Amino acid sequence: MNYIKVKIFNLNGGASIAVRDKFKHLWDLFPEFIEHENDEITKEDKKNQEVLFSLITPDSTKIRRYLFDKLREKYNNFNYFEKYNLLYSIKKKIGFLAEEFFDHFEVLEPGLLKVDDIKNPIIQVDIHKKYPSVILDNEFQLEYLHPELPQFLKESESENKFVLVEMAILGGHTRDGEKSDDHANVLVFNLKEKTIEIFEPISDDGIAVNIKASTLQKEFQDFKVENDTLEECIQGPQEEDNFCATWSQIYLLLRVANPNYIQSEIVDAIIYNKERNINFYINMNKQILKENEN
Repeated sequence: MNYIKVKIFNLNGGASIAVRDKFKHLWDLFPEFIEHENDEITKEDKKNQEVLFSLITPDSTKIRRYLFDKLREKYNNFNYFEKYNLLYSIKKKIGFLAEEFFDHFEVLEPGLLKVDDIKNPIIQVDIHKKYPSVILDNEFQLEYLHPELPQFLKESESENKFVLVEMAILGGHTRDGEKSDDHANVLVFNLKEKTIEIFEPISDDGIAVNIKASTLQKEFQDFKVENDTLEECIQGPQEEDNFCATWSQIYLLLRVANPNYIQSEIVDAIIYNKERNINFYINMNKQILKENEN
């Protein structure tokens, strides 16, 4: 990719060059929501945002579709892989099935489905919780891959576009024995350069992202995982919040709109306007859902 090479200043040393005129921010992409960006955001709004983007919910799907459809009107440089997995459990066995396996099912009671086209006819599944198309376990090894993703990448090759893919990391247990939550990352496949970019919203020392890179490299051998985060630590926007999926979505939107910037430049710009980014996004979501109700 022909990146624009610019120097990044440490935030303590001044504003990043990446936030100058040519960089497209959320408010540049969706100016129709600027009038709402200063609306009051309550603790309830923030809590709703955490719940809204925990895994994949029906409302978060509406928002994703709205934003990426709008973005496609301005930038025709990406394909979005919008396929999900459903969590199921049978006799204490936990697993994932592609959503397409549930084309024919009968709801026996809330969460309990009778499915016609799989070996186990009775499935315990939370139909309100869908997982992204790539899932890693808590040690960053591949847990599940949507079966249609490899073919989708192959069919998109001739377009030389970005392919945007969401990735979940399943919660495990911390060293203190406490349960950790599921966590959201996103992948950007550059079909022209044959590279994969991993976005981790939490500040990363490079260890975790290198393990993820190794896992993905084994699965997608035609691509090279190529991140500037593999070389050095970069600060992420997520700190004391549970907005990992929200920051990941913001990153995807800004990555599409700023194809000539490298990852650290985009992350730097997100952090430089961190409060405005999150407030704008939350208020934008509220308006999108309100418009969908009408």
